Amino acid sequence: MVNAENLTHYLLERGLVSYESVVNGSVQIAEIPRRNHNFKVTQQTGPGYFLKQVRNWDPETLRTIQVEAECYKLARETQEYAELKKIVPRFHSFDQRHAVLITELLEPAETIADHHFRNNSFPVTVAEELGEVFGKYHRSAQERVRDLGALFPRRPAWSLSLHQNFPEARERLSGGNYQMLAMLRQFPQFGTVLDKLRANWRFDALIHADIKWDNCLLCPGANGKPALRIVDWEMADVGDSCWDVGSIFSAYLTFWVQSLPGHNLMNAEGLVAQARFPIETMHPAIRAFWQTYLGYLDVPEEVSRELLNRSVQYAGARMIQTAFEVLRLAPRANPVSVLLLQLSMNVLTCPEEARSELLGLETL
Repeated sequence: MVNAENLTHYLLERGLVSYESVVNGSVQIAEIPRRNHNFKVTQQTGPGYFLKQVRNWDPETLRTIQVEAECYKLARETQEYAELKKIVPRFHSFDQRHAVLITELLEPAETIADHHFRNNSFPVTVAEELGEVFGKYHRSAQERVRDLGALFPRRPAWSLSLHQNFPEARERLSGGNYQMLAMLRQFPQFGTVLDKLRANWRFDALIHADIKWDNCLLCPGANGKPALRIVDWEMADVGDSCWDVGSIFSAYLTFWVQSLPGHNLMNAEGLVAQARFPIETMHPAIRAFWQTYLGYLDVPEEVSRELLNRSVQYAGARMIQTAFEVLRLAPRANPVSVLLLQLSMNVLTCPEEARSELLGLETL
């Protein structure tokens, strides 16, 4: 296993750092606590690297890091994925034997969440960048999806079947996860809508499948305009491109929910009035994202309406997934997870109202 003590030797063996830079102390290594073993490697006079190695050596985890490596290889080596190349980190190497993936270090960079917090606002320019990146990529991502191999299992999003079962081993669920599953099964409306979404899932593109603000990085770009990079492609699969769009809608809604005071869940109107980030302040950005995205797809009006409706409902399903992830280590359900579930129910069962009142897309 690669660790902070032997990582320098590992990089030397692969020619990624020089003996001179190691001896003079210009190579700096920092471990980043995450689900996997992650390391940040910086040099005073050389490129930086981001190194990822799996923590759990089970078949599914090993497959996911192979998936991420394959996405970066496709971006680097395949003309049909030229738009993907523009938005992913530069690929350096994948050591399958040791399950180690090395990409360029995106630094300086900040997540979109950090960008929103720092500016205390939701810049339309960032939303337009999201719309452009995903519009261009999704427009081109339908090329050659049939040629992608067994590494991509072509499975609908796992949250669409969460009311029935959970794909991971039961011993990995927390007390909070169990409470959330009980709440899901308590309301049959969840199952009805999720079953329908799963049955209508499309396999039209290679999608990221795990879009959230932490996976969207803003890096310095030309002319002072931030360059958007999308990281962590472990969950990528051949799937429904509207899931990525719905996940962006969900990211805005989740940001709003997490800014609500969670001490009085019975007074929904009072909670909304006390939000640190009112949902109305996000509407211009949400509209800018959708309009920009749609402009790059160039589809007929009836198709755009269908894409929007499906994306809105996927936003509801993605919030269920977010709530589940929030509770992975929690002994019991917390206010944020309960609010996310309540909001997801509203979005899933009343998508037209959610589109206009929550997302501000009533005129589209």
